Amino acid sequence: MATAASTMASQLKSNFASSLTRGLVTPKGISGAPLRVLPSRRNSCFTIKAVQSEKPTYQVIQPINGDPFIGSLETPVTSSPLIAWYLSNLPAYRTAVNSLLRGIEVGLAHGFLLVGPFVKTGPLRNTPYAAQVSNMATAASTMASQLKSNFASSLTRGLVTPKGISGAPLRVLPSRRNSCFTIKAVQSEKPTYQVIQPINGDPFIGSLETPVTSSPLIAWYLSNLPAYRTAVNPLLRGIEVGLAHGFLLVGPFVKTGPLRNTPYAGGAGSLAAAGLVVILSLCLTIYGISSFKEGEPSTAPALTLTGRKKEPDQLQTAEGWAKFTGGFFFGGISGVTWAYFLLYVLDLPYYFK
Repeated sequence: MATAASTMASQLKSNFASSLTRGLVTPKGISGAPLRVLPSRRNSCFTIKAVQSEKPTYQVIQPINGDPFIGSLETPVTSSPLIAWYLSNLPAYRTAVNSLLRGIEVGLAHGFLLVGPFVKTGPLRNTPYAAQVSNMATAASTMASQLKSNFASSLTRGLVTPKGISGAPLRVLPSRRNSCFTIKAVQSEKPTYQVIQPINGDPFIGSLETPVTSSPLIAWYLSNLPAYRTAVNPLLRGIEVGLAHGFLLVGPFVKTGPLRNTPYAGGAGSLAAAGLVVILSLCLTIYGISSFKEGEPSTAPALTLTGRKKEPDQLQTAEGWAKFTGGFFFGGISGVTWAYFLLYVLDLPYYFK
């Protein structure tokens, strides 16, 4: 029964659709309501008549004046007579009124409306002096705006910036004849100094000179770090770095370790620091194996930033990195041992133990 009902419903639907569209024709290239084909007296020809829709559509938003090339749209808001009357009565659009009177009107409106926010949101809003302070703040705001406009106009009154020329603006000085002017470049009294600029004046190096990175003190400090002392053997550089890390790692593990409140805090912290040194040494070994190959030359640059030739750093080779890793392991364990010896064998009066 369900199958038979479904078949009958689909047949009725197709018959109804065909009966609706039997007398309608939609010509190609014509948009709008479809055309109804009405047979004439002769059976061999037909008369095509357009049937108007009962409810014509109305475009709410359309190009202004019907011209899409103007680039503006007419909407019920922007094109309503009320909005047009309101905009035409604003001081900015009343061109027939004197500019002084228009400015007075705008200033009165802004001054009147600025008092309320200063009274309700000012720092003295809950005191008896709220009204007086808000009036002073409103007057100061108006004076600041006027001073800013006067200062900007006085600065730009006699300056001209020609198109296509970058730099300080040119001052226009009148010559003897009133019909022409002589343009002279006026040098600034205090020349500007670029604090940050490309290193060596070359922007293609990709580095910048700043008062911090280019100062002699910073350059001296960086050049004395083990990573930048290229003339020293990588083994000795690794020992120096390892000694510093091992010696300083004991304190945090002693004071923040899980056994910090027991008599075994010193031994447990020292062992934890030694374990971290071992882990770091393994990480350095993995990095060296993945980054450098046996027998290849150093990947470090052979020129300084100033263009001076130098020997490539041997640390950036497989052999040099292996020496650095061994030195770091030896120095780290030695630093941990030395810290434990000073704190818990000699029993020196340090702040933490």
